[in-house]
Amino acid sequence: SLTETDVDVTTTPDALPNEAIHGATEDQREIETSRMYIAVDVGTSNSGYGFVIGRHGTRYLFHGGKTDGKKVPTVLLLRNDQEKSLHSFGKTAWETYEALDDSEKKNCHLFNRFKMDLQREKNVHAYMMIQASNRDDALPAQLVFARTLEFFKKMASREIPLCSNGRESLAESAVTWVLTVPAIWGDRARQFMRDAAEQAGMCPSDSKHKIVIELEPEGAALACRDKLMEAWRDLSEPDI
Repeated sequence: SLTETDVDVTTTPDALPNEAIHGATEDQREIETSRMYIAVDVGTSNSGYGFVIGRHGTRYLFHGGKTDGKKVPTVLLLRNDQEKSLHSFGKTAWETYEALDDSEKKNCHLFNRFKMDLQREKNVHAYMMIQASNRDDALPAQLVFARTLEFFKKMASREIPLCSNGRESLAESAVTWVLTVPAIWGDRARQFMRDAAEQAGMCPSDSKHKIVIELEPEGAALACRDKLMEAWRDLSEPDI
């Protein structure tokens, strides 16, 4: 039966697209002075997230693979209750679904590789639907993405205290969320992701500006730049 399950998360220090928007407005200054930055990448096949405490703190990337370090498969399993609540995501979601008998499989909603539905749909809107992989019916796309982001928020809430030896927690007012999206996505699809993040409870209603949409190529370029700068600093430091 469908009960709450744990998800294995592996940590490795690595580069994280954590570059905040620079500017002079009050909202932008608040982003730049955030205590914590958490980036989420919902991919077509695999997904992952990472965070950094402070602008120049230790960076952590979280993956779903137990030993191989690969990202979590983009597979979402929802319960068939009134709220269509989150059961699990990633490899755990797939393995849980496969272990169900036929009658139980009909009593849940499985979604797999659903990200590009936003790109295929020319008229992206809040009421568009996504077909479940295991059923004939569909659920609102914004709900599917919101439950996905809810998963990563739960993981961050669990892992941040562990990585900081209990010194930090997921305080919503202190966090800037960075959601990576393909450069080919239009404005409607990007706004759709922002709305899904709000539905997932990623920020208070008065802090919507702390959800930053980052284009994937820009995030990758910033990560490469940071790696090069770190390597250059290492080479420049004199041996003692």
